[in-house]
Amino acid sequence: MHGARVEADFGLIQRKHLTVTGSTLRSRSVDEKAPIIAALREKVWPLWAAGKLRVFTYKQFPLVEAAEAHRLVESSRHIGKILLVP
Repeated sequence: MHGARVEADFGLIQRKHLTVTGSTLRSRSVDEKAPIIAALREKVWPLWAAGKLRVFTYKQFPLVEAAEAHRLVESSRHIGKILLVP
């Protein structure tokens, strides 16, 4: 979220057998996006529906602390979702 350059611990990535992937679809044509979207529907959505994928929640904030939650979002010091809860 900070642009094209990032720092990563590749030792950790290798030890955990992780995969780093990235893409941007904005600059692609509709014809280029169509097969990507089809693959997403075929390969990812079924995993999501089966409960095999999960969202990582970084932190929850009570609704009254929404300003603090927004500051955290803007700082990009988090990995995962930030939730506002009642």
